[in-house]
Amino acid sequence: MGEKVVIEPPFLSPIIADPTFLPPKDSPDGKFHLFAHSIWGLHHYISDDGVNWKNFKFVKAFSIRPYIFKEKNTYYLFYEKLKFIIPGTTIYFSEIQVISSSDLISWSKPKTVLMPTLPWQGYI
Repeated sequence: MGEKVVIEPPFLSPIIADPTFLPPKDSPDGKFHLFAHSIWGLHHYISDDGVNWKNFKFVKAFSIRPYIFKEKNTYYLFYEKLKFIIPGTTIYFSEIQVISSSDLISWSKPKTVLMPTLPWQGYI
């Protein structure tokens, strides 16, 4: 008996990874909200029951490793923004950015909250 896949990668992406989610009690519409990244960027999924998910919206291109955080009535979506990458290697430069929203649909402009300051940072 196979396991049910919770969310599928989007078209032409081999992965969907690093999910972060909000339960209904923390969301503005009483639904589950999940954010994850593919090779294209960040995706927003919505579910009524936490099992069956709908790929709701593409949020940010060239962005990975999301983390959603709620403070009062504001949602903060932190993520790693890829600024430079050499395909086929582990060499890349990135920074941590955040966007905010009151409804999980409309998002603010990104703000950089952390960027590399030492030569070895930003590379794996």
